[in-house]
Amino acid sequence: MDGRIWREYNFFLLGCVLILLSISLISVYSATLNAVTAFGTPLSILFPRHMINILVGLIGMVVVTLFDYRLLSSLTLPLYLLTIGVLALVHLLGTISEGAQSWIALGTRTFQPSEFAKIALIMVLAAYWSHFEETRNHWLT
Repeated sequence: MDGRIWREYNFFLLGCVLILLSISLISVYSATLNAVTAFGTPLSILFPRHMINILVGLIGMVVVTLFDYRLLSSLTLPLYLLTIGVLALVHLLGTISEGAQSWIALGTRTFQPSEFAKIALIMVLAAYWSHFEETRNHWLT
């Protein structure tokens, strides 16, 4: 691994993330203790699931950290078009939950395409504004 990555890494931010994750582990543990005593749900199901989610999130954070963000500019338009297509699929394949047809079911999991659309919109706007970088500061002229 390139040593430059570690020299430029923001360890303060990593420390803050790890502190927040530790607080979340303590909170989930204390909340699941009440669920164990009240409902008889075994702690071996609830707490490890949260730990697995944290581990997946940390792995995702490392992958995103090592990913070259400049590559995203070439993926912006295809990702945006794919997101619009998936949003259109909601009308055909969407499941109704709490009165809104905004979820797509994939096996036992469901997801809301509008959450991906938010990220795609941010990427499209960033690519658009970076393309017009020269005229960005001259809006009034």
